[in-house]
Amino acid sequence: MDPAELNKLVIDVDLQKQNLIEITDPRKPEFLQSETSINEIENQIAEIELKMLELNLGDDFKPWKDLNLCKILANIHSAIESFPTVLKGSISDAIVIFNKAKEKIKCVREPDPELMQRIAEKIINWQGRLKAAVEDVWAELVKYQKDSITVFSQFNKGEKCIRTEEIIQNLIELGYIEEKMSFLINWGIDLCKRQDHLIAENIANNGVKLSSKESSKISPLFLLLNNLKEFLLFLCKNLKINEFSIDVLKFIDLIWLLKPKIEETIQELDDPSQSYQEIYEIIKDFEATISEYKIVDKSYKELSNIVQGWKAIKAKYTQTQVMGKVRELILIEDIRILEISDATERGTISSIMITSDKKKTDTHFYKLPTMHISESTKKIVEIIYKILDDSLILPESDLLKSLRLARECFMLYKALKYSTISSKSTQLLPACLFYNNCLYLIHHLILIPAHYSHHLPPNLQYAIYLADLIPIFQSEANQVFFQMKDFYREKMLNFVRKLQFHKIEANYSEMERVLNASIAVIHECCGVWREVLSKRDYFKSTGNMVDALIGYLVPLAMKLEDIVMEDTPPLKQLLWKVFELKDVFLGESPVQFSQQWERLVLLLDLLDTDLASIVVFHEQSRFKGKFSVNEVKHLVCAIFEDNENRRKCLEHLV
Repeated sequence: MDPAELNKLVIDVDLQKQNLIEITDPRKPEFLQSETSINEIENQIAEIELKMLELNLGDDFKPWKDLNLCKILANIHSAIESFPTVLKGSISDAIVIFNKAKEKIKCVREPDPELMQRIAEKIINWQGRLKAAVEDVWAELVKYQKDSITVFSQFNKGEKCIRTEEIIQNLIELGYIEEKMSFLINWGIDLCKRQDHLIAENIANNGVKLSSKESSKISPLFLLLNNLKEFLLFLCKNLKINEFSIDVLKFIDLIWLLKPKIEETIQELDDPSQSYQEIYEIIKDFEATISEYKIVDKSYKELSNIVQGWKAIKAKYTQTQVMGKVRELILIEDIRILEISDATERGTISSIMITSDKKKTDTHFYKLPTMHISESTKKIVEIIYKILDDSLILPESDLLKSLRLARECFMLYKALKYSTISSKSTQLLPACLFYNNCLYLIHHLILIPAHYSHHLPPNLQYAIYLADLIPIFQSEANQVFFQMKDFYREKMLNFVRKLQFHKIEANYSEMERVLNASIAVIHECCGVWREVLSKRDYFKSTGNMVDALIGYLVPLAMKLEDIVMEDTPPLKQLLWKVFELKDVFLGESPVQFSQQWERLVLLLDLLDTDLASIVVFHEQSRFKGKFSVNEVKHLVCAIFEDNENRRKCLEHLV
């Protein structure tokens, strides 16, 4: 193989590449300024390719890659050069060139991605020119007037005849079909909603005009349905929406369009028992027609199902039936309980908490904690959600009644449950369940408006507002829960008030019995709280009970005037029983939940240490915030005999 010939091929390919880059790069001054026509350049590239094939050069021969780049650049250059001329003659042909050029660029990103990016930007700009061209033709083919829409079947542009179907295809290929169809359909729906008949008329064999004519006095629902049929037929026949697979229902919400008229017609009919059936038959006929037009599937029954559903829902959710069921559930004894959390509910408050800058807030506080509620309360909430779910398809008048009914269910719970539970507020399980039940209801008082308001018409969104009930439920929940805690705190303190530490040696057995009884009250509470309450409420309530016990015992011990050596072990044993309450905190540090815990620990240390250590404790500020200096001095005097060491210790305690 002649090296000179190979070298010439390499040089020829490189020259072609450099030349094509210069005349195809939009930023180069030589852009589209080649003295040689692109056809000649393509012929030269073909000759080079033929020589390389004749020499049987392998795929690893570097110029092959550059030659392929030359062929693509030549094609792109040809497209750029011919696009303006082609666009003047045929929009469809121009779109073909546009799409092919985009595909070519996608195929090549190496070896010069920046060049390809500049060429891509140039070609993307064609889309605006294509859109403008299609817009101009569309404006000639589709005419809008106050009371009509006219669609011409074709339009003559110079010597070329452009058909409506061709322009629709252009709009689809360019991605502008939804914009045009949305405007056209909204205009048509506006015509349909007027109190006039729509009539389609042929115009000089070159189009159809859909216009409104004065109507006779018939039901607004019948008129709207007839107009919709005429308009949809107009779209199918003259714009061929079925042939182009255009989803008309993407632009028409038939349910919300027809619901007010159906409701209005039902109310005007003399016999309500017959009205639903009559409306049902009319809607079924409409569904059959649009199915025949292939706008919907043959199985489409959404509208007729709504009408059927209304009748069933109205019968099912009468106020008497619902309130009777809710009343029955409220008065049931809360024996069966179940565990709930964010994970068991149909929505979370945290998911709807958005700040003004649309960033998620710290929503940990809003999570529904894991806790137990009564099964009956869960069923009541499910009834309320079922009412609201089903009511969304009702006419506005019935929808408003359902929204009010949901609110009345909450109000009935508030009225009946509080009155029945108030007599049981000293019982652990009923009080805890009522507290949790109220927190659960508050969770849904927040969640329900957020979940349903955007499904409601604007004039009814106020009816789903439930926030005014939140402080009522919160207040009653706290009142019952605090009454229960106060009762058991007093029960516990009534035992420890019998303690007399100054007679501890003589009456240790009785004091141990009394203290055990008070501790048993705490264990009794914790046993129920641990099973029912959330962790947050359990630890808080347990901490309050332990604080009440320590808050009574520690000052009692600190006030002793004389703690003889014989008294110290029994006193420590009694206080150690309180220290063993650390187990009720389930492995967590008691200090997190009990404000008095460190006082108890420090008192036990003081009863078991010497004077020098007490001085060290003082210097380390261990007493700060727990005992005053005078309290420590008093305890030192009560424990240690009067001598030089005690006097020195007292001198340091300042």
